[in-house]
Amino acid sequence: MTSAIEAILDADVLMDRAAASARLDDFGDPGFIEPLKEYLAGAARYFPFPERLAASFADTIVNELVNRLRLTEDLKRHPEILDEDVSDPILVTGLPRTGTTKLQRVLSADPANQPLSYWKVLNFARFPGAVPGEPDPRIAVAKAACDRLAAESPEILKAHPFHHDQPEEDCLFVSANYDHFQNSGLVSEDRFCAYIRSCPRDSAYRYLRTILKYLQWQEGGKRGPWILKSPVHIGYLPEVMATFPDATIAQCHRDAATAFASLCRLRGLWEELTTGRLDPRQTARDQLRVWGMEWDRNQADRAALPPDSRFIDIDYVEIRDDAISVAERIYALAGRRLADAGKDAIEQWEAEHRKDRFGKLDYRLEDYGLSPEQVRERLRLRTPLRQTKIASTATAPSC
Repeated sequence: MTSAIEAILDADVLMDRAAASARLDDFGDPGFIEPLKEYLAGAARYFPFPERLAASFADTIVNELVNRLRLTEDLKRHPEILDEDVSDPILVTGLPRTGTTKLQRVLSADPANQPLSYWKVLNFARFPGAVPGEPDPRIAVAKAACDRLAAESPEILKAHPFHHDQPEEDCLFVSANYDHFQNSGLVSEDRFCAYIRSCPRDSAYRYLRTILKYLQWQEGGKRGPWILKSPVHIGYLPEVMATFPDATIAQCHRDAATAFASLCRLRGLWEELTTGRLDPRQTARDQLRVWGMEWDRNQADRAALPPDSRFIDIDYVEIRDDAISVAERIYALAGRRLADAGKDAIEQWEAEHRKDRFGKLDYRLEDYGLSPEQVRERLRLRTPLRQTKIASTATAPSC
C-alpha cells in the first residue's frame, strides 16, 4: 500500500505538476527519470517526513523540473545556446567546511569573472513574461527564499550565509539530474547510495555544462571564466576535467575533525528544518560513511592527475587570512593575472562580509559520537599536495 509520503513524492505526479506549471511537456533527455524515481523512493525511506515537509521537498523537485522544461524549450528555439564556450571555469572543491564558500565568493567578486549568483542557481531558466530592461523577477523570488530561511533558521546563517545576490554552489544543478553523489549526500540511505554508485558518472556534468551555456547566453555571452564551487565535486575530478577541458581546480583543506564537526552541525540544522529528522549521531555516521567514500575516490584520482594539470591545493587559513594571495596563485595556474580592479573588489567584499557577522556557530565532535582521531584517520590525506602550504592537522586552528 502506498503511504501518504510516497504519494506526495511520486515522480509522475511531480512531473505532471511541473508540466502544468510551465505549460510545457518536453523534458528533453529522459535519462533523469529513473534516478528521480530512485531519489524520491530513497528520501521516503530515509527521512521521517511529516506531510508538510514532504510537500516542501516535493515543491523543490517541481521547481527543478520546471527549470528543465524551460531550458528544453529555449534550446529548441535558440540552438545557438549550445555554441557558448564554458570550457574554462575555476572550480573550487574540497571537503565541506574547508573554506570553499569564501574562496568562491572572493573570486566571484572580481569583475573579470562570471559569478553564479544564488538567484541564478535557484532558477536558471528564464521566467516567461520577463521584461527586458526591468529587474529580473527571479531575483525577487530568491530574495524571498533567503528571507524565509533567515526567519525560520537563523542558526544556518551562522554556518552558511545565504544571500540572493551572492555566489552559491552549483551542486543544485548536478543534483537536479538525480544521479550524482550530491543526491546520496542528501539521502544517505544504503540502498540509494548503492544505486548512485551504479550510475554513469558524467551525465550530471553534461547537464551542468548545458546550464552554464544557457546562463551565459542569457547574459549576452562570455566575459570571463565561471567561478564554480561545491564539495560534492571532490570525487569527480576526471569527469570535471573531461567536461571542462580548460578548467582550473582548487581543492581546499582544513583539519578534518574541525571541518567534519562543522558539517555535522550544519547538516543537523538542515535536516531538522526540511525533513523533521533529529538524530545527530546517525547523521554523523552516515555523513562520515558517504564522504569517506568520496574522499577515497578523490585520493585515487589525485594520484593519477597528470603533472601539468591545472590543479592546486589551498589551505583554509590562507583563504581566511590572505585571500588575495590565494587568488593570485590560482590565476597564475590558469594563465591569468589578478588586476588591480580585482584586488580592490576582493578587499571590498571582505570588508563587507566579515566572518561570524551573524554570530559564531557552536559545534563539538563529541556530540556526534565520533572522536577526532576517527575522523582524521578516515579523511586522511594520502597523496602529495600541489603548490601550497598546508598546516599540520595536529596544529590546525579550530576556528
